[in-house]
Amino acid sequence: MSRSLQMAILGTPQIQSQNKQLTAELVSAKGQALLIFLALNPGHHSRSALAGLLWGDLPEESARANLRLTLSRLRNHVPEALLLISRPEVALDSAGVTLDCQAFRAGLQEAQKQLADGSIDLDALSNTLALYRGECAAGFTVLNAPEFESWLLSSREAERQYALRSLFDLTRLAIERQAAAAGLLLARKLVALEPWHEEGQYQLIYLLAVSGQRSAALAQFERCREQLAVELAVEPAEATLALYEQIQNGA
Repeated sequence: MSRSLQMAILGTPQIQSQNKQLTAELVSAKGQALLIFLALNPGHHSRSALAGLLWGDLPEESARANLRLTLSRLRNHVPEALLLISRPEVALDSAGVTLDCQAFRAGLQEAQKQLADGSIDLDALSNTLALYRGECAAGFTVLNAPEFESWLLSSREAERQYALRSLFDLTRLAIERQAAAAGLLLARKLVALEPWHEEGQYQLIYLLAVSGQRSAALAQFERCREQLAVELAVEPAEATLALYEQIQNGA
């Protein structure tokens, strides 16, 4: 029997323990929320803080009672060695938790090292990029828990900005190292996450062109122009227009 907790939270949350999916029906939405919070915030947290996080609309005594009930339900499905519960505090043993956002970051860091060394494992990079299925805990909401919702919103934005920044920087490194195949994987992921990211669009158009995909590069420019018009009501920047004209003229 598995003694670990597998959590995929980049996209719709998927939490598995002991070969069983911990659905909201099984552990409650607030049980899922508690696991997500503890996984993303390693360390010990006071019961009073967790009660306020998820039941801040209730009197403290009622909030603590709900926390006890939720912890009791989780104990039935999460190995005791992983869910560390004491009278004052609660924590997850991070050594026993597999978290996709951590694997995503580690994979991007490894890709950076490989690109810097002049060699890149495209299969490994593709697998890393596939981990980012969507925004952090996409579609996940918890009723009557504004403090948790506020924390989740900030976590979503932090994960998103990390992904966008890292993908852009890695694509730039791939271009510098003339690793077009890796650059295309990275640029496509960046543009999929944020289609109006013009610098990312520029990178993708350029990489398509230098890869001999002239028609695809020109078509990507048109998609870029459309996204900028729809989302930001602006025209492409001069640099992007210049790149388009250069490709169109066969330069």
